[in-house]
Amino acid sequence: MKRRARKKMAHKAGLSLEETELVELLEEVIERFRMLEVLAFANNFLISERTSIPGEEREKIFRAALRAVESESPVEAWKERLGRLKGEILEKKRAIRRERKKEARGKAGPLPEETGGDEGA
Repeated sequence: MKRRARKKMAHKAGLSLEETELVELLEEVIERFRMLEVLAFANNFLISERTSIPGEEREKIFRAALRAVESESPVEAWKERLGRLKGEILEKKRAIRRERKKEARGKAGPLPEETGGDEGA
C-alpha cells in the first residue's frame, strides 16, 4: 500500500501514520513471538519422539515446560497493553481535537446552535 493511502487509513483510525506503524509493528512482533513458542513446542515433541528418554520422564518435563510457558508467557499481557495503548492514543487525539474546536469557537464567537436563543422561532 502506498504511503498516502496508509496515511489516509491511519487518519481514519484517529492515529498518525507513525503511531499506526508502531501499532502494526507491535502486533507483528507479538504474532511472531507466539509462532516461536509453537515452534519450540513442536521441536520438543520431535525430540521426544527421537530420543530414548522414557515416556513418563518426557511427560514430566513437557508438563513442567508447559506450565512455565503458560504462567510466564507475556503474549496475552502484551496484547492487552497494545489494546490499551491504542485506546489511549486515540483518546488523546480526540481531546486535542476538542480543545482545538473550543479555541476556534472562542476566537470566532459561539456557533449559532450554541447560543441557546430562539432566533427564527
